Amino acid sequence: MPTPPKRKPDSARRANRIIQQRTLLLLALLGIGTFLLLFAQLYKLQIKQHDELKTLAVRQQTLRTTVEASRGTIYDKNGDILALSSTAENVCVSPLDVAKNEQDQDLIANGLGEILGVDPSGILDDMKDTASQYKVIKKKVEQETADKVRVFISDNDIKGVFLEPTSKRYYPYSSLAAHVIGFVNANGGAYGLEAVYDEELTGEKGMVVSARDANGNALLYQYEQYFDAENGDSLVTTLDKTVQYYLEKGLEELESRYGTGVGATGIVMDVNTGGILAMASLPTYDLNAPASIYNKEMLAAGMTDEELAAAADTLQNMQWRNKAINDTFQPGSTFKILTLAMALEENKVKMSDTFNCPGYVVIEGAKINCSKRAPGHGHQDLITAFANSCNPAFINIGLRLGNTTFYNYMKAFGLTGKTGVDTTGEASGFVNKEIEYSTLALACYAFGQNFNVTPIALLAKDLDEMIFHTLRDMTFGDMRVLLDDGRTMRVRVDDVDAMADEVLYLKLQQLPRNPEQYQRLRQFAMTHESLSALRTLYLRFAAFQTPDELDFIARTVRSAYSPYRWHEWLQ
Repeated sequence: MPTPPKRKPDSARRANRIIQQRTLLLLALLGIGTFLLLFAQLYKLQIKQHDELKTLAVRQQTLRTTVEASRGTIYDKNGDILALSSTAENVCVSPLDVAKNEQDQDLIANGLGEILGVDPSGILDDMKDTASQYKVIKKKVEQETADKVRVFISDNDIKGVFLEPTSKRYYPYSSLAAHVIGFVNANGGAYGLEAVYDEELTGEKGMVVSARDANGNALLYQYEQYFDAENGDSLVTTLDKTVQYYLEKGLEELESRYGTGVGATGIVMDVNTGGILAMASLPTYDLNAPASIYNKEMLAAGMTDEELAAAADTLQNMQWRNKAINDTFQPGSTFKILTLAMALEENKVKMSDTFNCPGYVVIEGAKINCSKRAPGHGHQDLITAFANSCNPAFINIGLRLGNTTFYNYMKAFGLTGKTGVDTTGEASGFVNKEIEYSTLALACYAFGQNFNVTPIALLAKDLDEMIFHTLRDMTFGDMRVLLDDGRTMRVRVDDVDAMADEVLYLKLQQLPRNPEQYQRLRQFAMTHESLSALRTLYLRFAAFQTPDELDFIARTVRSAYSPYRWHEWLQ
């Protein structure tokens, strides 16, 4: 009969139970700890880092291709194109695809280098970055060059080289109105209107998003979404292409015949509106190649190629400089018309006044000569003195006005500040404080000496108080007007002439509503037969007019515009 197993002592059984309980407790604690760690990690990944990881996943699983927006066109007042964006293409390479498909890199580099005119070694360096799928070899190549690249790719069965559509800025008239229009660089508008209205002209880029596999290849028919590009607004200026051409031609002839070799500038302004019809400066440049020195005979005469390269930056800045707004000068006799206008307005001179010119005048011990030295112009009336541009006569007129009145008129004419013309780099005039108290300073200022103004300020005078800006922003059809208080308005207009009239009307709507502005606007409307001003009188200044005057204005405007448009304006 077998012997029954011995029963373990109670102490051993208790020890085993304790060990078992402790083991279960330890396992439970480890399980809970592990769960808590996993939960914390899941919380971090799925909650705290959700957006970041989602973005990374989308980037890994999708391929984005940018769709370039077309930059807006710039027109003159008659609708002639001054700047436009034409079709171009970027030549690109995918180092990843070149390596994956075991392409001949030397063949690619030498072939593209010859077609594009770039250094093959640079292309080889780009193809070394095999983690990348996108390297731009050359931007904005012409269609003819792009077609040669396509033939090269096809003939050699090359994989990893591709073209992407883009646009290139083109200026059909080369250097015409270069200083007003300006140009673009890789960052957008760099100078002139291209810079001032860069945001409006640029538009918004679009995008094509498609699915891709782990190797970065596009997955056809899996996922694709298009985000359309929004083309930039167009810009219609007050410039007149024909007037601009003759102004530039005239400047070139004058510089060739009488110039000092430092250049010249000219402005043609519509005196009825303040609109700039033409603005030119010499030296100038080619908008299609702004970095190239254009007037070499003026800027780089006698320079060797090495000297020209060393001075390139300085010469470029000189040719880009718009002398009409960037530079100041002593106006001289061109200022005398303003001195006379001040005196006539203040009743300090009459048409019957006479002046004696001995050829000079002494002010505070300083002798100031006339253009006609002694014996001078002699006895002359006001009209003759004006025709003779007689310095002593205008010094006499200036002294009658006095320092304070004269200086106040200079400020009122806008000669001490900026006009606000919407282009880049406008300078301010320089007026010495001596004009506030010095008799000698007043005598010199009266015939345009000892102070500086910009050509645009001297020409504009106080026109900008009525018209505000001389260049206007809009698009054909759906017109987008930038108002002075920062607001934007859209108006449907069918032709360029109506556009200009509509912009003037919207600008006039911002005039302060007071009796002084009413009288100025009324005079402007009658003098220039401006329907825009009449509309403003009717809609904004009705409180200052009689019922008969309002009825007259209404009948005048109705006779010029269709009943439908008149009804629309009255809303």
